[in-house]
Amino acid sequence: MNDEKNISGLIHHLSRQLTVSANEKWRDIGYPDIRTTHVSILVRVAAQEKNHNVIARQLGISRQAVSRLNHELIDNGYLQPNDDENNKKAIILSLTEKGRQFLKDFAKANQSLENAFTGVLGEEKFVEFKAALLRLDDFFKAK
Repeated sequence: MNDEKNISGLIHHLSRQLTVSANEKWRDIGYPDIRTTHVSILVRVAAQEKNHNVIARQLGISRQAVSRLNHELIDNGYLQPNDDENNKKAIILSLTEKGRQFLKDFAKANQSLENAFTGVLGEEKFVEFKAALLRLDDFFKAK
């Protein structure tokens, strides 16, 4: 659909296309139960982020949504809940082997996507595009 003329419509349309494409890719390589928000959680758990409030704020979703996503990832075998020795009420999440393998496959798929974008835009334009996206993201984070 190239008839979108406004920037928000273009970005929304591209975002939806990327989401659909990513979900299809993950399904095709053996991860039918993964969605983009799951990936964001897995990446943060791999980076040792443990605070639900921080994750929720970073993703722009509620703590309850983060909790629901965590439970889905636990139920599907990507995350393992562990007791926190310092806080009896808290649970620390860690990646399972399935979760680690998904992140390896995700990194390969992400590199493939970047290569495809570079093929369309050229190296220099892709680097500029990525830098512009990061700058726009910073703009919205600062609001």
